[in-house]
Amino acid sequence: MSIFITDKELSKIRESREEDSQLGRLWRALKARTYKNTEEDILVQSSDTQKWWHLAWERIRDAASVYAIEPNEKLGNWVRDRIAEILHMPADEWIGPWFRKRFDPKKANLETAHTVKAVAEAYDLCPELFSDEEKKEILSAMREYGLNACREYLCDFKLSNWSCVIADAFAVAAVLLEDKSAIEEAIKFYNDCLPFYDSDGYGESLQYGNYASLSLSHMRDALVRYDASLNNRVKLDSIANTIRWEISSFLYMKPLGGERGDALFPRSINFGDSAAIFRPTADVLLQIAALYPDKTIAALARWLFDTTYANPEDGPDELATFGFYNHFSYVSLIYLPDAIKALSPSDAGMPLVNIYKTGTATIRDSWSDTATVLGAQVGYETHRVNGHRHADHNSFILAYDKERYFVDPGHCCYRLQSCRDSKTAAYHNTWTFYDEAGNRYTQKPCEAYEPPLNKLVHYEDSGNFKIIASDCAAAYGEHFKRAERVFVTAFPHVLFIIDKIETDVPMKMVSHFALNNRDNTLKSKIVDSARLVFRRGKGGIKFFTFADEPFELSQRWGYVHDNYHPLHNQLGQGKEGSSEIFDFTTDYKTSHLIVHPIVLNETDEVPYWHIRHNEPNVYKIQNRGNAHSWILTIHPEEEKWFSVSEE
Repeated sequence: MSIFITDKELSKIRESREEDSQLGRLWRALKARTYKNTEEDILVQSSDTQKWWHLAWERIRDAASVYAIEPNEKLGNWVRDRIAEILHMPADEWIGPWFRKRFDPKKANLETAHTVKAVAEAYDLCPELFSDEEKKEILSAMREYGLNACREYLCDFKLSNWSCVIADAFAVAAVLLEDKSAIEEAIKFYNDCLPFYDSDGYGESLQYGNYASLSLSHMRDALVRYDASLNNRVKLDSIANTIRWEISSFLYMKPLGGERGDALFPRSINFGDSAAIFRPTADVLLQIAALYPDKTIAALARWLFDTTYANPEDGPDELATFGFYNHFSYVSLIYLPDAIKALSPSDAGMPLVNIYKTGTATIRDSWSDTATVLGAQVGYETHRVNGHRHADHNSFILAYDKERYFVDPGHCCYRLQSCRDSKTAAYHNTWTFYDEAGNRYTQKPCEAYEPPLNKLVHYEDSGNFKIIASDCAAAYGEHFKRAERVFVTAFPHVLFIIDKIETDVPMKMVSHFALNNRDNTLKSKIVDSARLVFRRGKGGIKFFTFADEPFELSQRWGYVHDNYHPLHNQLGQGKEGSSEIFDFTTDYKTSHLIVHPIVLNETDEVPYWHIRHNEPNVYKIQNRGNAHSWILTIHPEEEKWFSVSEE
């Protein structure tokens, strides 16, 4: 009897195969991609772009699950032959690519874990494909690589998503082996991983939070399906509590164009190592929607699934289980029938302003018909994980009318210089500083259990204005007393950014602004060093800069990556020039105050909006015909040093 799918679940899926329903569509999409991906009698098809480790789990579990639901001799032979090939590979192949470290005794890597899970699910879903001798080989591999090699890694516990992934493989092996002692270890490993999560998010990034959640939810599924009494010992709360963060970070669905055509892809606020086309894995969303007792969170998870998986036929699907581009598996078909009815963020009462413990803050004008979204990387609670963060304190992402204007570069193959560049402050919407001796001051990396390098600063909202502020002086180290950025929004059309810097030695301030040119459709107009206009799609923005000192404008080019790929020169990797970066450089001073008023509107309307600075410390944005004014006033000598008003 299978652990991962019951006879009742198989029957439900079989009954729904031809239905015009979500479940029917998921099944047909799963079946179609499985047959496409197994046309050739090899694991890596000629159209694939991955090495075998990075698609083994998704490819084999797809084939094994489709065979289990709808047996087919050719597909069964394909599954059996792939497992035989893996079992007879040299031991070193199980450890991963050449750049993974080798140890004696063997220590698992991510690739080891994925290989273990691929073999395990094939064995569990369709055991009839294997002879008694082959079953012995599989169980031997489960012990050698699933238990022993994974235990070697987990005993040297790392504060990262790796521990979740490898713990999952350990648990799956323990369950298949029915090793009671190892199952107890697995429960401990599961609960050791839960503190990686904040109360409402995960500190590495959206993408790696989902990778951790995919692993832990799969691990939990294996344990609870093996023994239902374990349900309360492996809780779902930490995973489920990320849903609001993921929803707040979601922007819209839209084609990527180019080689990816008209298929709809999500866009998200992708700080750190995270894909711009991020969406959570469907399996995780539907497990929450079906199992989680908090009905609001469960219904929000269902809403996010319905919104981002409306077209399950759309690919790519070779990027799924390693978190490059998340998708669904047969697990989604299991949980969809029991998933609660969707509840939109608006109906769930989610506010328009959200600040999460990871440091992600979002402001939008509406949930129902969203025009404008601001995402900012602000103050955060002490992180509990290491890695995958960028030097992006006080950076921001700004989208209007389904176009991202100011962007985060995202990430690509880690072995590329462009990926290393994309992590630095100079490629984000934040600052770099220089002292008069030529020393450069950039942001320190975030480390687990170290004091936060950025802190929220509280200002009261005023009327229609929503305000978020954050001070990241600690990120720059000595000499910095204040490095504060204030976002003052009156969406959908108005944003003021105020930067206030104080140091104990004179510093030259370089403000970086990265604009989205991923598809060569950004139209930039430089009126002068203080007045810039950008257009994308049907919208445009005016972006002005005012400072109490001289400054120079310069331009360079960076990257906008759609999604990560483990190999270089692949689809999703942004070219140099896919980001246009504008730098504003001041003189050396111990204090700087810079105001950036921004207008967002339809292209034809933008020329009729005006940004004025006609009197000291007063900055005014006016709409067509000066019918309405949004005013920012700086009070340099007062404790309440700025105010906002409307006329």
